[in-house]
Amino acid sequence: MSAISKIENQYLHAANINNPKSREAIASKWESYL
Repeated sequence: MSAISKIENQYLHAANINNPKSREAIASKWESYL
């Protein structure tokens, strides 16, 4: 689980740098799994 979280965090970080709206879209995607 920690490995997946690490990958997710790296992807979110990259998305935040490249496109803040992408980060929002990803966040809403993960919220849908909760």
